[in-house]
Amino acid sequence: MKTKLFTLLTGILLLTIANAQTKLHEVGFAFQGYAVNTEGKALSNEDVLVSFTIYSTTTNTTTTSYTQVDNLTTDVFGVFTAIVGSKNPTGFKAIDYSVLQNLKVEIKKKLSITPYITIHNGQMLSVPYAQYANIANLADSAHNAHTSITAILADSAHKAHTSITAILADSAHKAHIAITAITAIRAILADSAHKAHTAITSIRAILADSAHKAHTAITANNAVPIGTIISFAGNAGTTVPDGWLICDGKEYSIAAYTDLYNVVLDYWRTSTSTSTFYVPDLRNKFLLGKSDARIIGDYEDQGAGDKNYIAVTPTDLPGLVPLANNSLTNDLRPANFAVYYLIKYK
Repeated sequence: MKTKLFTLLTGILLLTIANAQTKLHEVGFAFQGYAVNTEGKALSNEDVLVSFTIYSTTTNTTTTSYTQVDNLTTDVFGVFTAIVGSKNPTGFKAIDYSVLQNLKVEIKKKLSITPYITIHNGQMLSVPYAQYANIANLADSAHNAHTSITAILADSAHKAHTSITAILADSAHKAHIAITAITAIRAILADSAHKAHTAITSIRAILADSAHKAHTAITANNAVPIGTIISFAGNAGTTVPDGWLICDGKEYSIAAYTDLYNVVLDYWRTSTSTSTFYVPDLRNKFLLGKSDARIIGDYEDQGAGDKNYIAVTPTDLPGLVPLANNSLTNDLRPANFAVYYLIKYK
């Protein structure tokens, strides 16, 4: 049976990646993000610990491929930067990118006793795999180039020996053949250099495009925290925006929406199954800011209750007809428009 967790978070470090960039280095890749507090203000010049874990998963097994913890200090804007792979270059180079790898990033204040907060956990994007492909291609190209140059040099040496022998033997015809062979070798080398330059230019273009796509995907996924509720003016009943669910009280699989379940838990309705949970049912409901006396998801029905009303006179508000002795037996619903409430799940 699942256990409800009621946690009061006061002054705990809130960290988001609002603008993360990833690029290749000689060993590893750069990871950049920024830290803000619970009021959305940047944590300037703050000492933080950032943990990076690269891992692969199969049906029943999770295998850690690489780990690294960086002791960093944010700048005046709250930005921090780390080179993933710099702590253990040998271990980073040993990562098997032929299988799917995932990246988990966790962070906390350096002197805080609170546990790490996960700010990213998902499949690695194109850039690190480009490094693997680039290393493999360069190694293969270097081997082929070494073989070709060795063969050309051996052949050239043989022809040079033949040419020298011919010259010494006063054979002008053989000397002409040697010069022609050298000219052909120069043409081959020039063509090879041109092709190598073209290949390097193509690799650079691919890496630049991958970095751009990685930046776009990370920004889109992390701009709004999971569990955020918004009002949506479109027809979500026909098309729900990607990454959002309608707040209609439906039951969902925990395995399919793990990140959302870790935020809402069973606050809004307790499921009879250990594998499902419910999203909030906000149809025909207003939202009210939580007080210390209430818990998240606590529902209060409409009607008379312990409410405080202030007595005013027509002098205070012209045209107002005051209630006798502040008597009021039922609340009045204000004028309203119908919209969809949506909750973010990824």
